[in-house]
Order: sequence, then structure tokens, then C-alpha cells
Amino acid sequence: MSARSTSGRAASTRRPTRTSSAWAAAEVGRQPWIVYGLLKTSDGVSKSLSTGQVLASLAGFTLYYGTLAAVDFYLLYKNARQGPNPAPQEA
Repeated sequence: MSARSTSGRAASTRRPTRTSSAWAAAEVGRQPWIVYGLLKTSDGVSKSLSTGQVLASLAGFTLYYGTLAAVDFYLLYKNARQGPNPAPQEA
């Protein structure tokens, strides 16, 4: 395997991470749910949700995505330990 193909593979795995990181950095600095100049941040806060509802929602999402991540890691580990399927024999 040449150095070029190895570095290309590494670059291809970093590209989605960089894209997501750049998007997150752009969105964290602003408040897209507030219309600039028309709605103040303090007016954009929901008054219909309690703290308990927000915490329950956060806990639910954390549990759900944590479970998905655990299943994903388990399947990746299982398939990596199994190795690739043997090539079919030509007749």
C-alpha cells in the first residue's frame, strides 16, 4: 500500500469530522431560533416547559443515543474480531 493511499484514507475519515465541527462552531456562535433584530433572546425562551421536562427529555435522548452507540460498538467489535469473509473459490 502506498503512502498516498494511506494518507488519502486518513484524510477521508477526517473530512466529515471537520465539516461537522465547522458547522457546530458556526451555529454555537449564533442563535438561529431568534430572528435578528425582531426578537430578543429573552423573548425566545419557552415558558411552557418546566425544568423537569427538559431534564427528562435530555435523559431520554442520552439513554437512546447511548444505547445506539453501545450496540454500534458491539457490532463493530464483533465483526472486526470475525474478520473478512473468505473469497469465493473459482471453479
